[in-house]
Amino acid sequence: MNHSDALFQAYVNVRELLAKASDVELEIVQSRLVYPVKQRLRQIGHRHALTRERIRQIESDLKERILHSIDAPELLSLSLTQALDEITHIENVVERLEEMAGVADRQISRPLAYALLSISEYQLLDGSLVSKDAFRAIGALRSKALAYADDCGLIYPPRLKSQLPINLQNYWPWFIEQCNLHATFDFLSLRNSNRARVKAALLSRNEPITRPEIATMCNMSNKVVSATLSSIKSIKRVDRARWALRSWTMHEYKGIVTGMVEMINQAGGSIKLDELTNRMAMTYDVTRESVESYAHTPKFSVSDRQVRIAESRPPVLRSLDSVVSGYNTKRLPYWVFAVRARHLRGFSIVGVPDEVANFLGCPVDGSTVLKIQNLPDCRDLTIQWKLWSTTKASIGHIREALTALGLYDNDYCRLTLLAPGLVELTREEKTEVKPLAKTIWASSSDSPAS
Repeated sequence: MNHSDALFQAYVNVRELLAKASDVELEIVQSRLVYPVKQRLRQIGHRHALTRERIRQIESDLKERILHSIDAPELLSLSLTQALDEITHIENVVERLEEMAGVADRQISRPLAYALLSISEYQLLDGSLVSKDAFRAIGALRSKALAYADDCGLIYPPRLKSQLPINLQNYWPWFIEQCNLHATFDFLSLRNSNRARVKAALLSRNEPITRPEIATMCNMSNKVVSATLSSIKSIKRVDRARWALRSWTMHEYKGIVTGMVEMINQAGGSIKLDELTNRMAMTYDVTRESVESYAHTPKFSVSDRQVRIAESRPPVLRSLDSVVSGYNTKRLPYWVFAVRARHLRGFSIVGVPDEVANFLGCPVDGSTVLKIQNLPDCRDLTIQWKLWSTTKASIGHIREALTALGLYDNDYCRLTLLAPGLVELTREEKTEVKPLAKTIWASSSDSPAS
C-alpha cells in the first residue's frame, strides 16, 4: 500500500472514530484540533464541569486513538514532514496532507495532521510547525538578548541576528516575536518602557537633542521625558536644552550654580555682581534677576556688589517649636502645608523650614530619604537642603502619597515628624498655615545678603 492509499484509509478510519466520539470529545476536536484558533482547556472544562487537566487528558487520549487507527503512522508522519521548511504554518501541512491523500475535508484533515505531527521531530508553537533546531534557537537567542541588552534593555539588531544560524536568519521577524522583543526606532528592546524609547530616540538621532524633540519622537509629555532622562545614568545633559550619551564624551551641564562657582574661581575668588549676572544670563539663557537671587543664597556672599563663595558654616537654627504647626496627642511635632495642583503633577514641596529638615536628619547642602510609616506601599520621599536653593529645603516624590490620601488642590496635609528619616502623612482640616521663619546666621554681619 502506497502513502496515498494509506492516507485515504486513515481518513476513513478517523471519520469512523469521530462518529462514535462523545459530546465532550467532539467539542475538543472542534475547539482544539479543527479551528485555527485553539480555545483554552479551562474554557472547555468550564462548560462541561471538568478540570483543565481532565480536558488535556481527553485530548491526549484522542490523539492516541487516532494514531492507533492508522496503519504505519510513523512512516506517514515522516512522509508528511519530509522536506518541510524549518518554520512553517500548520495550515501548510494540512494542505499538503490533503494533496497526498486526494481528499479535501478540514474536519478530518486537521485532527489527523495534529496526531501525525505529535510523533514527528517538529514542535507545534503558536500555530507554527518548528524544527528542533529552530526551537532550540529561540532559547539561545533569548539568552543572548539578555546578555547584549544595555542599561535600558536596548539591543543592536545586527549583533543579535548574527547569533542565529545562517539557515534560520530568513525567519528573523518570527524569532523577534517569539523572544518577546519590541522594535524601538532602530533598535530592539526587552521591554517597551519609557527608558528604552527615550534612549532609542537619542541613539537614532546620533546627536544631542532637546527634551521637546524627544517628547515628539516618543509621543510622550515633556514631564515624563524629563523624569525618564534623569533616571538613565548613561545619558547626561550637555547644555541648558540638549541631552546626549555619556559615551559621546561631551562637556556635562552642571547648572547655573556650578557655573557661578566656576566663574568666581576663574576671576580669582571674587567678581562684580553685575558682571556675574550679565555673563550667566547670556550663557544659560535666564534672567539677570534669577542669577542675582542665587547670588543672595547662603552658598555665596555679596558685599559691596562683589560676589564671593561663602565660607562653609552651618546656620544657627531656631527651636523646632517656632516653626512647626503644633504637636499631636503623642507630643510629636507636625508641620502643615497646603497642597497645590503642581504637587499632584510631580513638583516638590518647597519652603520646608530648615529646622524640620535638620530634625529629619537631612545634612546641610545634602539630601536624605524619608520613609512614610502609614503609607508603606508608596514611594519613599526625599528631602533636600541645598545652600544655593532660593526656596529653602524641599520634599520630593510626594505625588504618590498625596494621591493615596485623596488630597486635591487647596487641601491641607499634615507631616508628622516621627524620627530622623521617618514621617507620617495625614489629611489636615483647613487651618492657617504658620508662616516660615527665616534662617538665623551666626551674626547679622555674617548674613550672605549683607
